[in-house]
Amino acid sequence: MNGETKSEAMDIIASAIDSCQGNNAKLDYKTAAQQVKEQMDKKFGPCWHCIIGEAMGFSVTFNTGNMIYMFCGGKIAVLLFKS
Repeated sequence: MNGETKSEAMDIIASAIDSCQGNNAKLDYKTAAQQVKEQMDKKFGPCWHCIIGEAMGFSVTFNTGNMIYMFCGGKIAVLLFKS
């Protein structure tokens, strides 16, 4: 992912995670992932996929240069890629 796209993706991810955390600090992973996907599709065109969770592994096919795997808050894993 180029620097600008990566920076915007990280901002979108952080914003979605912040907005989907309830009062008891439990994150609604599905809603956060859906928000990230929708915003990335609007900003950078389809077909983005977002998976948010804990203790996960993955094997995916993605367009070269269009994948980010990161952790938020230490244990929340985020996989974002374009197929």
